[in-house]
Amino acid sequence: MRVGYFFPEELPMRAARGIQVVNTVWALAECAEVFFVPAAFSPKSKDFYDLKGKGPRIFPVSRHLGPFKSQFLFVLKILPLARKMTVLFTRHLKTAWWLLKFRPLHERPVVYEVHEIFKEKNKGLAGLETFVLQKANGLITVSKGLEKEISAQFKVLRIVSIPNGTRAGRPFNPDKLLGTIDKVFYVGSSRYFWKGTSLLSQVAGLLPPEIKLVIVGNGSPKNLDSKVELLGFHPPARTYQILEKAALTVLPNSRKNRQSRFYTCPLKLLDYMASGCAIVASDLPSIREIVSPEEALLVSPDDAPALAEGIKRLLVDQKLRLSLGRAAYEKAKEFSWEKRATKLKRFLQEVAH
Repeated sequence: MRVGYFFPEELPMRAARGIQVVNTVWALAECAEVFFVPAAFSPKSKDFYDLKGKGPRIFPVSRHLGPFKSQFLFVLKILPLARKMTVLFTRHLKTAWWLLKFRPLHERPVVYEVHEIFKEKNKGLAGLETFVLQKANGLITVSKGLEKEISAQFKVLRIVSIPNGTRAGRPFNPDKLLGTIDKVFYVGSSRYFWKGTSLLSQVAGLLPPEIKLVIVGNGSPKNLDSKVELLGFHPPARTYQILEKAALTVLPNSRKNRQSRFYTCPLKLLDYMASGCAIVASDLPSIREIVSPEEALLVSPDDAPALAEGIKRLLVDQKLRLSLGRAAYEKAKEFSWEKRATKLKRFLQEVAH
């Protein structure tokens, strides 16, 4: 089976979707023949993402037309390669739309990986999105909540939920969970309000004076408390190293957004788990798809005092930190990129036949 994975963006990139895509295709290439087609793939990308192994066959295709970027041009250029594939795969809505429109020219099944329902925030995309969700030969969602909602709203041909993955299998370090903790870590962008980062400054002010709240990622929440330390953006390879040493981590997702409440499958949560960190997370259906109270301390969303109390509890309860960190580490093995690739391969084979 030849899988064509089409990604009309340049790599490396700072957005989390870059991490998700490259790790997906690298793992999938271990069990299938994968042709990865990004808009650009810098030689620095492998080091940036800490990619190991041979990986997929890479065919960068520019989407530039002078100073402009065009997904139409991108898809037009990939058609000759698409005809040689068994199945076509993308997570980009407009790329999926063009591939479906051009299906008479390539005659290959199209699989679209869904990460959100765009019409909920942009009604102008409703028609295009409906066409893709109902015409695609297969849909993959990253959460059961998203699968359920799409199945309820649209007449789909075939759909399956396959969560995101993580670098599972790194050595577990119980020592970091013992003794005195003076830093709490949040990894990720502050760009989207539903990720709850606006709470972090308030939470920092509620923690003991000797505790620093460290944010690793793009942007910064407003009105930062003096106890918030901004490390800024670090490439994934460096972020993994930071998490290897982090004992206590937070995931403050908001309940005020359906994406956060039902649809998301946070890469940061999976990476916290694989790094053997103790986790304080918002108690949401999307989060409970990944962890139970055995693997994370779940607290009321959008509630700075509740999040602060959860952190303070783990700061003083060494036994609970160790129990949660160990259980999260073991649970992360179920979410390895390799296991995700095996599930993807099985589904893509079903669609292709």
